[in-house]
Amino acid sequence: MSKGGMLAMVVVAGYIGFELFTFHKARYRMEAPYVFNQFVAAHRAFTSCKTPEGQQYNRFVRNMGIVQQRAVGKLSEQHPQASTDDIEQLVKVRTDEQYRIVDTLVSDSGCSDIEVWKLLKRFDNYARLNLG
Repeated sequence: MSKGGMLAMVVVAGYIGFELFTFHKARYRMEAPYVFNQFVAAHRAFTSCKTPEGQQYNRFVRNMGIVQQRAVGKLSEQHPQASTDDIEQLVKVRTDEQYRIVDTLVSDSGCSDIEVWKLLKRFDNYARLNLG
């Protein structure tokens, strides 16, 4: 095999290895509990900065309920010894933490801050999902 062919194989193998490493590191972003946290943060930003009403809000709340059910199921799998009350408490703790983070962001920076804008944009995107 020529030097060029060998170099191409090394580059391709390195690229594939990098992609696999990146996928492995970001896999948690596809887990239901993480997604639920993102829904909670977007919901809190929206209710802090806008009036929660209309079809868009209703679609978001419906989608958030579906994601919450999936998160509860995943947390139940991760903690098989936990009771239903324990799982509900864990969800409440996660929700309260997201509320605290967003409340601090909104009070410190206001609703026009770029990070709040990102959460509001996430709300719009999540409301468009058809999870039902």
